[in-house]
Amino acid sequence: MSFEEPIVVQQPESRVTKNAIIYSLGQIISWCITFLTISIIPRYLGEGALGQAAIAGTAVATVAAAVGFSIERYLIAEIARAGDGAERIIRAVMGLRLVSAPLIILGSCIILGRTNVYPLIWILGSIHMSIFILNSIGDPLRSTLAGWENAKTVTLIDLMATFGSLLAIPLMFFGIIGVTSVGVIISVSVLAVRTNQVSKRISLRPTFDLPLWKTLIKGAAGFYVVDLVVALYGFSSIFVLRHFSDEPTVGVFGLAIRLQGTFLFLPTALGFALLPSLARMAEVGGDEFKDMQRRVMGIMIVMGLPVGVMVFVLAESFTHFLYGYNKFQGLPQALQACAFNLIPLYISSMLYQFLVAQKKNAIWSIFLLVTVGINYVCAIFFVPYTVRVYGNGAIGAILALVVAEVCTTIMAIIVLKNIPFNKEIILRVGRAILATFLMFLVLWPLRKMFILIPFTLGGTVFVLAAWKLHVLGKEEQQKLITIISKGIRRFRKQAAAS
Repeated sequence: MSFEEPIVVQQPESRVTKNAIIYSLGQIISWCITFLTISIIPRYLGEGALGQAAIAGTAVATVAAAVGFSIERYLIAEIARAGDGAERIIRAVMGLRLVSAPLIILGSCIILGRTNVYPLIWILGSIHMSIFILNSIGDPLRSTLAGWENAKTVTLIDLMATFGSLLAIPLMFFGIIGVTSVGVIISVSVLAVRTNQVSKRISLRPTFDLPLWKTLIKGAAGFYVVDLVVALYGFSSIFVLRHFSDEPTVGVFGLAIRLQGTFLFLPTALGFALLPSLARMAEVGGDEFKDMQRRVMGIMIVMGLPVGVMVFVLAESFTHFLYGYNKFQGLPQALQACAFNLIPLYISSMLYQFLVAQKKNAIWSIFLLVTVGINYVCAIFFVPYTVRVYGNGAIGAILALVVAEVCTTIMAIIVLKNIPFNKEIILRVGRAILATFLMFLVLWPLRKMFILIPFTLGGTVFVLAAWKLHVLGKEEQQKLITIISKGIRRFRKQAAAS
């Protein structure tokens, strides 16, 4: 595929659809592997070990976000526009990341030293430093491939990392250090493969060009604030929890947030598929771009409603299925709190893609800085309250994130200057609420049963009700039928040929 493509209003719909399917399949496979690892490893290690890893990892991640300047997010959209200029940008990024590596080590040591951690957390922090340094070089290469819309290569390499995480299962018998060390193996392997793929097309020899670095940092400034805000969310939540509670509670919180992340595979896949196309579409603008915002907003709410209700109703069964009845006893309540965060996360994650395409993420980032304070203040209030009332500080930390995420979503809508709801979207959401309610009527009486029973029956009811109520719209449903039919025919041809 050529690196230089003309700016058009919209790339062929088939390409977006194909990329969305590829990313979705990759996310689903990753979701399955992640569930396998997080159902086995935490059960063996326990809440305390996970809390120790969360403290060390969060400290290093915050520093890495601070010195990384979020070049990865900048690259996806810019590579889609850059054409022949892509090589110069990538080489400069490689140089910048080599220079920032010592800063990750220095900053992490300062934070770990100031928070009075003990030797085990220092060891875990050192491992995380290696992982983040390797990823700081490898992640821009992933963004380059994504910007070239090479969805298949991006997904295959991601899946290689996902399957590599299975190494943590035999190494968990060496404790949390063995599990964390797997990240180094994965990061080295992924970096090697991405380097090989990108270097086939462009040179990756680092350049140390201060003027170009300034241009890159300025261009990524809006992304930088967003990523730094996310890192500060995690940092404030973890260390407020550690102050008012204990390491096992930190472990419960970290596991709940990780599980919450697996529920976001749909907006993640759709976002990666749409961003290069949106970047071109935004160059022209017009009503088509605004209509796309409304449609995507509606789809995210439609997706988020059933997922949120399922998580809330089945949180206890889900926890017992993964970890038994004696461990992570505070996790069901934490997951129920996460359920309220899913729709705001679904919406804001996709609206962010539109802000990126319109280059408005810098303006939005100013508002986001306010939400860091909101999250911190809410955490200081909610965590001790939920410790006192429910004996579970993780609930308070998650509720603080919910408040901050709702504020983030509202701010994103304000910055986009486009009312995301019209009559069609309101009717679609109304029909989705009805379908979700019918699903709830099935889930609630079955919630104590083996989780696959309510999950399957409830999901089936929602899908059938949503289809009959035309939640997606007749045109979208017909497109979905066409895509599935083509996939089945292609599969049959391949099966016959083999």
